Amino acid sequence: MRFDDADRRQLLVVLHEYAEHALDELTLLRARTKYGDVYVEVFRTLPPDMTDDSFHSIDHLLPPLGARENRFTPAHEIRLAVLVRAYAEHDLDQWTALQTRTTRGPVYFGILNSPPGDRTHDDFRSLDHLLPAPDIENRSDSR
Repeated sequence: MRFDDADRRQLLVVLHEYAEHALDELTLLRARTKYGDVYVEVFRTLPPDMTDDSFHSIDHLLPPLGARENRFTPAHEIRLAVLVRAYAEHDLDQWTALQTRTTRGPVYFGILNSPPGDRTHDDFRSLDHLLPAPDIENRSDSR
């Protein structure tokens, strides 16, 4: 799977829908890629050592509210897992920091190629059961 602008927009929409409809305070997710695991932090409250200017807003890239599905279902979770893995395999360097506004306030996303700070691999809920096995035949040691 290639990762193009349409995929990027879909990823942002699904992240926003997750933030709006499924997120409580903090969610930690991970997915296996052909390069190793990718980690996704989704949180409402910034840690004391962070400021929101470290995060890039995605709101201007989202479709108008009336054009969104305005829900988050199990099918959306599968799409999120597929898109996160594709993004990590094609676009992610070290980390990406994103932000969106929801009806409950700002939400922050960290997409990283290693667990952040004092978190460990096991702190993150695996999405691997939602994904087909990664293509390891064409594995490359560099991104």
